[in-house]
Amino acid sequence: FFVSSSPIMAVTFGLRPILHWVALIIAALMVLAPFVSVYGVGEWYPMDKENHCGIVSGSWKVFHISHLLLWSLLLAAVVATFPRVLILDKEREEYRYVMAVGQEMVIPFDHIVDFEKVGPDMSGYGYIRFTTSLLPFIFRPAIGTDALLLEHEEAFGAWQASSRNPRGKAAAAKAKPPTSSPSATEKTPIAPAAAKAGNAGSTETAAEP
Repeated sequence: FFVSSSPIMAVTFGLRPILHWVALIIAALMVLAPFVSVYGVGEWYPMDKENHCGIVSGSWKVFHISHLLLWSLLLAAVVATFPRVLILDKEREEYRYVMAVGQEMVIPFDHIVDFEKVGPDMSGYGYIRFTTSLLPFIFRPAIGTDALLLEHEEAFGAWQASSRNPRGKAAAAKAKPPTSSPSATEKTPIAPAAAKAGNAGSTETAAEP
């Protein structure tokens, strides 16, 4: 599938990982190589004292076993990290990078530093890299790079304007003008009764000889 949404504001994007497929095929072939060498091709061995040689199959050597162990580990790592889907959860304000065996890597919005295209365009279906505070992630969305960038800008812009965003709070606090108390030079309003009393005193003073 390409894109599916759910009522909880989570959007699921399918992935088309070319690099992972290439790595998977190479690792699988390298795991099969020792079996082909030992049981299919065989090795030449001297058969008698006159150095007559013949092909012997089924003889495992140390390099066969070490080769098999190394590439088996690499194959297991590629399968375990094979990307399945990318989930954009607008409610939780995070991405979830889901891999083949079911584990998820959660990337909160406040850990994302950059989100951009990388590598060849591939007619709009290339790779996207978003850099986090921990490590970068590179993936190839089935929906296309431009469509996913639009979804990201919309969700990320809403999060930046949200009050739950710590960056947004800091920016809002910085932009808010400081409230100042009345200065000492400002005139304090005089009550009407006090004003009348002051005027009467001034009249009496003026009437005295």
